[in-house]
Amino acid sequence: MNRKVILRGASIVVLAIAASTYGTHLLLSERSEVMHVSDARDQPLQTKSDTFAVKDTQMTALLVADADLMARTRTNGADTAHANRSEAAPGCEPTLTAKAAVDALIELVLTAPCHPDTRLVISHADLAFTEQTDQDGNFATFLPALAADARVDVFLGDDIYQQASVTVPDIDAYFRLVAQWTGTPGLGLHGFHLGAEFGGEGHLHARKPFDQVAEDAFLITLGNRDSAEPMIAEIYSIPIDLASSSRAELVLDFDDSLCGQVVSAYVFSSTSGTPSDVNDTQMMVPECPSETGTLIMDLPLSAQQPADFASH
Repeated sequence: MNRKVILRGASIVVLAIAASTYGTHLLLSERSEVMHVSDARDQPLQTKSDTFAVKDTQMTALLVADADLMARTRTNGADTAHANRSEAAPGCEPTLTAKAAVDALIELVLTAPCHPDTRLVISHADLAFTEQTDQDGNFATFLPALAADARVDVFLGDDIYQQASVTVPDIDAYFRLVAQWTGTPGLGLHGFHLGAEFGGEGHLHARKPFDQVAEDAFLITLGNRDSAEPMIAEIYSIPIDLASSSRAELVLDFDDSLCGQVVSAYVFSSTSGTPSDVNDTQMMVPECPSETGTLIMDLPLSAQQPADFASH
């Protein structure tokens, strides 16, 4: 099946979710308009960042409300194509399937007829995000694999969860950078490959996840912002041979509702299926009074290195 058809189909919902977040960027014609912020007195804003390694169990406890369930699943050694872990009532057992797709993606399909409009917590490796079943109890998505022997857990709450495993044969060809956060509006990952500048053909973000020149490079947004305690993740995926000509940024468009707050995102990478450490990357929003503005943090294409926060 054509990769563009698969990826574009998977992105219809997530693009709608992200539309309001990046509307401002589409109105900007020059990079300088995005990267300059000032307070009400037209003085430069003071910004700072802090990055430190976070172990897997710590990150999970912070991101997933069902942390005890996550701990149990992470210690489970099962490696099957489809593992039913549900404790639902008879006749209500959900089913979860995971299949390898093009570009080292995982096609995930959940059928849960007794769980319509239900909040889901989905995890894979160090990736975690929230979604919701439809009115019939179904959910489907594509997510980038972060390991060759990939395991996906889906939590429906009340000790009901599913687990599926799949082998992803072509993961060796890809580098992936992941940024994930809880709830914060206006936050997003931007990827630049083939030497692209802001707004150019190689500049990928939630409103522009594909590149016409390098169609196997893409940026996927996962997570439902309308769910309770929404957990959002964005993944910049590029072929290994593009890594040397690529870069990434974490961008926060803020307004006075975030005055003086520290905004955090968890950042890590996967190189040919080998994960890096998870880093808690922080942005300090200026104190009020301040106008709306944008903070930008440069992210190296290895989460093992310290991030370089840039304010302009």
